[in-house]
Amino acid sequence: MLRQKVLLGLCIAVVSNATFANDDNDDDEGDEYKYGLGAFFMAQASIFAGGKDELEVYPWFEAEWGRLSLSGPSLGFLVHEGENWGVAAAVELDFSGDTDRGDSQQLSDMNDLNEAVLASLQMFYEADWGEMDFTIGSDIGVGHKGYLANIGYGYPMEFRGWEIEASIEIGWSSKEINRYFYGVSAMEVRANRPFYQPNAVINYEVGLSAMYSFNQRHSIFVEAENTFYSGEIRNSPIVSDSNAFVASIAYVYHF
Repeated sequence: MLRQKVLLGLCIAVVSNATFANDDNDDDEGDEYKYGLGAFFMAQASIFAGGKDELEVYPWFEAEWGRLSLSGPSLGFLVHEGENWGVAAAVELDFSGDTDRGDSQQLSDMNDLNEAVLASLQMFYEADWGEMDFTIGSDIGVGHKGYLANIGYGYPMEFRGWEIEASIEIGWSSKEINRYFYGVSAMEVRANRPFYQPNAVINYEVGLSAMYSFNQRHSIFVEAENTFYSGEIRNSPIVSDSNAFVASIAYVYHF
């Protein structure tokens, strides 16, 4: 699984880039330090057995200095930018897995999970027919110690001041990630919970996002997406659903 929690994944790139890209003073103050404060709201369905749907609220902070940017818990660096393509690197807290298993009571006796610290490299390309990006990443913290890769396509549109993008993504996650979140170890086996160790998987995701900026200082970002999980994840004895829907909204004030 690549992004069960959407909190600081695609939103980081879309909100931050769209926010600063529309600054009227970019040409004259290319090295100006820019920052913003806001809040992020997310509603998420849980795929875990007995898991509860969640509504979460987070503070949001972002800053940019030249090629270096900070968005929430993500520190990014634009390695290279061409006319319509580029390469970026980032280190961030990875919210791609539900570490509390939806606060499920029937899974509360299982081992605690930690958030991963993800180091990633992204390559992106923009053209008239849409935008493509490819990302590879690895956990460098004390989480799952796994690897992931995903390729995505988005088609941006404009409607009455809104910047809208429909997207589709194909994501691969290594067995270390899947066993960490969806596996059952020998010590966690119960009468109704057999031993289970999934392998690497490919998941699919469709989404729709929209961003609106006004008065040069305010931005609103909304997103809805649905992830469809592979058979290796659906067959886990601790999973009760085959897909998960996430809706989120963010507000940022730029200084």
